[in-house]
Amino acid sequence: MRVRLIVLALAGAAAFASPASSQQTELQGGAAWQAELYWPFAFTHQKADGTPKWEVAHRCGGALITGAWVLTAAHCVTSDAIKAGRRIRLGTLDLDPITAGATYRIDRVVRHAGYDPQTKLNDIALVHFVADAETVATSRRYRPKPIRLYGVREVEPLRAGMTVVAIGWGKTETGRLSSELRQVDLATLDCASAEAVKDRTTRSQICAANPGKDACQGDSGGPLILVQDEPVLVGIVSWGDDCGLAGHPGVYTRIDRAHYLDWIRRVIQSRPAARN
Repeated sequence: MRVRLIVLALAGAAAFASPASSQQTELQGGAAWQAELYWPFAFTHQKADGTPKWEVAHRCGGALITGAWVLTAAHCVTSDAIKAGRRIRLGTLDLDPITAGATYRIDRVVRHAGYDPQTKLNDIALVHFVADAETVATSRRYRPKPIRLYGVREVEPLRAGMTVVAIGWGKTETGRLSSELRQVDLATLDCASAEAVKDRTTRSQICAANPGKDACQGDSGGPLILVQDEPVLVGIVSWGDDCGLAGHPGVYTRIDRAHYLDWIRRVIQSRPAARN
């Protein structure tokens, strides 16, 4: 019996596996490439249920891959993100207060033309951002530090059994989002070997799991990192069946020489009118 795919309607994001927790893998540079996509609602106080402003505003994670582009999941963004005033936040490990870090205006969203919202295939998007008046007020000491993409130097695809790190501000064992950036160590596996997801995945995706540990709602779009001599981006948080469910690994959009690296390059080098 398949467990249904849970969808987090508030964030417009697929639910993703289970509680993220702190681990020992050291991320050099303090995750300076970590990005947040958020909605800058004009809150004057907390919601009636006590939910803080940063938690209501949070939508998804992302990874800075150039000085002006953030890579995220396609299900995290639409063209309406620009009209709605959605923004990018960089340069902070803690979202509380809501003014933390450096924020930028999103001026271009490019989702993969083959993205399927039902199956989450080709769940990848690029978001271009620019500085504005609000950026000046929040960017005092922040200097962007993009993360390298897997496949730029590597030829072979990521192997099963490798230790990777999922990072984000998603839900924890408390059932609430974490204002503090958290990480969890996982092991990669071939999605075709996982009975629970093998019929719903392709070679363009990679799975990762660790008993009782995973990413969760709010981590969508965030980075899956391979840490060797330097952190390298190997995947994007995409979807999963509930949080930390035994036998149900998290599913990530795979990044390597054979998967999406050329698409990313084409988008970044294209004129603004291009969309794939």
